[in-house]
Parts: sequence; structure tokens; C-alpha cells
Amino acid sequence: MKYGLGVLPTESFVIIVPLFNESTRWNSKYWDEFKKPNLTLIFIDDGSTDNTWEIISDYAPKYSYRLDRNIGKAQALQAGFDVALNLDLCPNYIGFLDADRAFDPGELIDLISDSVDIFRDGFDSVWAARVNLLGRNINRKRLRHLIGRVINSFLSISYKGFPYDSQCGFKMYKVDNCFRKSLEVKIRTRWFFEVEHLANYSIKNNKKMRIWEQPLESWHDTAGSKLYRVRSLLIVIEIMRIFYFLKSANKMVMQEREISN
Repeated sequence: MKYGLGVLPTESFVIIVPLFNESTRWNSKYWDEFKKPNLTLIFIDDGSTDNTWEIISDYAPKYSYRLDRNIGKAQALQAGFDVALNLDLCPNYIGFLDADRAFDPGELIDLISDSVDIFRDGFDSVWAARVNLLGRNINRKRLRHLIGRVINSFLSISYKGFPYDSQCGFKMYKVDNCFRKSLEVKIRTRWFFEVEHLANYSIKNNKKMRIWEQPLESWHDTAGSKLYRVRSLLIVIEIMRIFYFLKSANKMVMQEREISN
């Protein structure tokens, strides 16, 4: 699949890239594909114990940050958003991208470009989605895919309008007052930033985030995923916490709508 020219609109974009022990999967040429005049990558080292910090600080010394200890992807992302919004970058749109190189850079550049029109149509966020449609090149490990579907289906019970693929590792957000307010709430889980943030957004703004899910053309599972290496019990506890966060957020928004009507 060939993608566009990789030219972005004139708006300012920031992408947060959280990393934890990614030295063996790092490839500078991959990240070079994202070098655009109005696109800034901010690398957040989540307390790595290998030489990840040395690699990213050499590659992007101005926009690399190191956390003192490992706090989990979710909280590392919140730290990254806080950093980005307090720099002089003044982004119109901000997002995050997993460091595992599972995405095609050309497709993401096109998606970032297309997201501007989506945001102008009134959406608050653009989420990539791994949907294995005919003609697409979505390569996922069967077990991880099944686990992901079970988790997503369970969480969707608690929140009306829950996304199809909540755990896909690329998302963009419109930087406005609603988004800034949503970040005022501290992320409490270690791994599920996007869904906890979804609940926080609803609670802080008394409305649900309008999400556009964009099916990907290609995506490939990469070796070295760390989420399913941790103890299963911890993941279950996180999921149950998220379930009740979402349920509370959904209830609050529904009550607000009833009052408004």
C-alpha cells in the first residue's frame, strides 16, 4: 500500500512516545519518517533499566525526558502530555504512539493530516483501529487479539458508545479547554490511559468525548510486548477499576442529559 506525500497541514502537532526497555526494538530510520516541520515527537523514558535513555537522548536531546522510576505506560503518558502542554510548542493537536513500530509511518502521517478535517467536523479525538477487513494487512497474534476483544467487550458494558479497539496504540486529541480539563484528573492505572482518560474527560466536562475510529490499512504485532508479561491478577484488577470509572462517568453524563431535557 502506498500512502500520500506525507505533507501535513499548517497546524502544530505533538506526538508522545512512551518507552520502557525499548533498546532492542529501537530503529532510528523508523522515527526519521516522522520528521516534519510542524510535527514534534516527545520521547518519555518510563524508568528503563537498559540503555533506552542513552538512545533517545542522543536521537532527540531537546525532546527526551526521563522518569525517575517505572510508573507504567498510562501515567508516563500523562506526564508526557503535561510536559508537551507546558512547552512553547502550542500544539493544535496532540496524541501518542506506541514505541513498538507496529504502525506504518506513512499511513500515520496521512492519518494525522486527515484528522484535521475530522476535528473540524466536531470530533474530539481520532483513534486508530485494527480491523482485519478484506484487503487490509492487519497481522495480530490470535491469543492477544482474543484477550483484547474480551477486555473491550467487557468494558463496553459500562459505557455507551465505547470504541471498538480501545487499546490500539495511536490516538490524536484536539487541544481545547475540554481536553485540558480532562488532564487535571490524575491517572490511577498503570496501563489503560486511553480508557481511564475517556472516563475523566466525561466526568470533567459532563459530556462524552466524540471519537472517530479510523480502520488501519496495515499493522503488525511485534515481539517484546510487556503488558501480558505482568501477573494476570494485576491486569484483572486494573480492568475492574476501569470498568467502574467508566460506569460512573457514563451515569454522570446520562443524568446530566436528563436534567438538560
